Amino acid sequence: MFYAKLLRKDPNNPVLGQTIPPLEPVTIDEQDEWVVELIRASKLRYGKLLYRANWQGADEDPEYYPASNFMYSPYLLQTYHLEHPAEPGPPTALLL
Repeated sequence: MFYAKLLRKDPNNPVLGQTIPPLEPVTIDEQDEWVVELIRASKLRYGKLLYRANWQGADEDPEYYPASNFMYSPYLLQTYHLEHPAEPGPPTALLL
């Protein structure tokens, strides 16, 4: 016999409908920051560059965020733009 209250869902193998709670933010310069796992897309809206990203330990995020939010992820931005040269982004001189 095994008690059901002792069971937990595996966060690395979610079942249908299971959501993984996001990790706590990291504090940098007295501001909360979340770890970027992957840059997924970029677009221009009203002349401003926006990025869509996956955050470490969180479900997929459908929102686009200003490029200034990714100042601590320059290598992820560079990798994204080198793999997707046709997507909107900073001038290529800034990527090298």
